[in-house]
Amino acid sequence: MKKIFCEAKKFLYNENNKPFVVLLFCSIIIHWFLPLNWADDAIFFRKSVNLDFCEFLKGSARPIIDSFTYFFALFPFLWRIINPIILTSFSLIVSKLVSCVHEKEKNIFICCSILYPSMVVVDAGFIATTLNYLWAVTFGLFTLIPVKKYMIGNKVAPYEFLLTLPFLLYATNMQQMAVVLTVIFLGINVYLVLSKRFNVFILIQFAVALGGLAWSFCLNMFGENNRMLREAGRYFPTFTELNVIEKLELGFSSTFFSLTMNPHFAMLAFFSFTVFISVILIKKKRSPIICATSFLPPLFVAIMAVLRFVPESSFYEFITGGMRYYRMEKAAYSFEPVPDIVFLIVIAIVLLSLYQAFDNKKTFFISFIVLCFGLGSRLMMGLSPTVWASGYRTFFIMFLALIIVLIKIIDENFIVTKKEGNFERIQRIE
Repeated sequence: MKKIFCEAKKFLYNENNKPFVVLLFCSIIIHWFLPLNWADDAIFFRKSVNLDFCEFLKGSARPIIDSFTYFFALFPFLWRIINPIILTSFSLIVSKLVSCVHEKEKNIFICCSILYPSMVVVDAGFIATTLNYLWAVTFGLFTLIPVKKYMIGNKVAPYEFLLTLPFLLYATNMQQMAVVLTVIFLGINVYLVLSKRFNVFILIQFAVALGGLAWSFCLNMFGENNRMLREAGRYFPTFTELNVIEKLELGFSSTFFSLTMNPHFAMLAFFSFTVFISVILIKKKRSPIICATSFLPPLFVAIMAVLRFVPESSFYEFITGGMRYYRMEKAAYSFEPVPDIVFLIVIAIVLLSLYQAFDNKKTFFISFIVLCFGLGSRLMMGLSPTVWASGYRTFFIMFLALIIVLIKIIDENFIVTKKEGNFERIQRIE
């Protein structure tokens, strides 16, 4: 106990950790004033009162997460206490996993930016959204900490890997995280085998992630009145008639429609991300053509945001096609080639700009992989009938990917100069 107290004291007095302390205390205060009786939370409150535990979980596609939902619906004050701890842990884990030269500045950026996906984009209610996304992603990232320690050459005790398994089960109960973690652990195991550093405990993590993915798939796809059929009937009646190619295209088009053509949470995040990259290119004194080209995506997004509110805009109708008629309920599918072509052009420009933003191409490659995981987590929503109905919370992992890439850009392109312990200026690395 004395050792734990000493470690806690050491953590609190570390200058780099002050942003986490501030985040925790501010979160605790704010959580006591958050309205909880709305959206899905209101539904779960009623169900928890009228149904017992087994009845509440009947037909659930996420039984582990919904068990916590049932508990916190009965005792919401406990969620107000625990969620700030999870939120702070999330920022701490991201900081642990993302290496950066300037720790304190990195931690300040993380503590501010993670609030957007964690506590702003909560369109299903605070309890429901955080348990399904914030908690699942936090626990999923936690399972990667001993893996990173092992890969950079540090000694890792077996119990550190085994301790992650319960958290891995929770994380893989959320379908997006199940896919992401399975792919990550598969890639890591292949890399370790090829580099002759095979670790049986990381293989166990992969097996648990794969098992969680299979279990999630079965819960969604099989059984009488399974979730896939229920949600398709409610939100997307013709979904089961689509083939795999059409579903993948649906995931692609719905993702980039939200990022570039529909003014809301996703568009704001993508606009900020692309503007930041453009500013970096100007500061790096890249060629005028490259700088001007990098501004095309945010300019396009800004124009589409304005035209969205212009009545009967022929240009907006032409560019968006039938997607402008998307509906949360009773949605329908139609292939629109014009938007897809626009999306591909936007992707190409953003990737080119991102490439120019990094001098270290290894860092660019890592950032590219992170972006692929983030995008992939949202593109896979095309395989679900709730592709539109699930709202912007399904961009959670993608928002996190954008944050990580921004951290890597800032870390490479800026150095922090300090004078007598005080922040003086930020200077670009030539």
